[in-house]
Amino acid sequence: MSESLAAAPPLIRPSVEEGAWERWLPPLVGLLLACYLLDESVPLKVAISPLIGASALLWVMLSRFGSPGSGLWRLLLLVFLLSCAASLASSALQTGVSVNAFYPLLFVGLAFRRPTGMSGFLSGLFLGMLGVTLFGWYRFVSGEGGLLSEHALGYWGLKYTQATRNSDALAPILLSGMALSGVLAGVQGARRVAIWAGLLLALPALALTFARSAWLAVILFLVLQAGSNLRTLLRLLALALLGGSALLVLVAVVAPDAFSDAIDLVALLERLQSIYDPEINSSNDERSRLLTYAFRLGLEHPILGAGAGQFNCCVAELGYRELIDNLHPENIYFHLWSEYGVVPATTALALHAMAALRGLRSRGAPEHMAGATLAALILWLQMNSELPSLLVWSLLGVATSLALRRSTTA
Repeated sequence: MSESLAAAPPLIRPSVEEGAWERWLPPLVGLLLACYLLDESVPLKVAISPLIGASALLWVMLSRFGSPGSGLWRLLLLVFLLSCAASLASSALQTGVSVNAFYPLLFVGLAFRRPTGMSGFLSGLFLGMLGVTLFGWYRFVSGEGGLLSEHALGYWGLKYTQATRNSDALAPILLSGMALSGVLAGVQGARRVAIWAGLLLALPALALTFARSAWLAVILFLVLQAGSNLRTLLRLLALALLGGSALLVLVAVVAPDAFSDAIDLVALLERLQSIYDPEINSSNDERSRLLTYAFRLGLEHPILGAGAGQFNCCVAELGYRELIDNLHPENIYFHLWSEYGVVPATTALALHAMAALRGLRSRGAPEHMAGATLAALILWLQMNSELPSLLVWSLLGVATSLALRRSTTA
């Protein structure tokens, strides 16, 4: 959100007892995770992923044990850990697995150990996403971003490859959510300026992605977070629309050719029509077949799954030859179901949903926003699979840990 969204950096004050590592390591992890989206080439991800993974793992190891979740929640987390580990061990013995297949285990570490320095992490993530989005706007205005009529942000220079198109809208989802959190919390001073700048940069970019799941995720987050205060919600929407419109007008003046290519109403109408019309290009008809195949594949291999990275191993045998070139279904839980097994998929969804409900019921502002974050992420991940994404599993872990934290006002 980010998709997909997180509580604003200023909402969580650092502890006076924090050590030196707690002041620099969490912000570094946040900044590096944002850089993960600058995926113009495989060598870039290969070069940066070990550094991101090592930093995140060190952060987890140096943090404190003790999830405040219920006994049932801890049991489900243990079941998820053991079932994932068993599936990965089986895959490693049979076909071999890549490092990114182990990213779901990072979620377990972040959720089970309460990460220290959350404020620094969120500040680093916010600044990183702001930089990524600014880079996207530069590529858009300079005309170097490629095709602009569909999924514009992804083709501005952040992501190009077919395999990574699911994350086209992840940067503006996250930046929008973090900025919305800061605005709703009434942040003041220089941070207020930065947050409004992020919001006005992110919302027009989000609109230009033509990503329906991204729009829905941000709307759900906003309703959950501010829905109880209708006046605040309407005022924020009005200001965001005015500011975003002004920014689009500015872009139209500075780069009229690029703007005319991006604001393609025909393409936008086709995106909306593709929801129900199978004759439209990029319709949901193929997504439906992918989900059906993923479900059947999981039933064929219910205990350990088909193996990490083996999604298309049985397309011919199960009668889905037309899906041979697809790497995954457009749903992270069906992706887990098919490759890791039924137990990891169902426990993952239960864990995320339980943490989201706990956060939304909390009277603490950070916990409530983390619950809204998880709810928006769950919605977004129903229409996108980011199973091998270090960023997504890190966000799920951090949001879960924050949502389950005991509120000081409870």
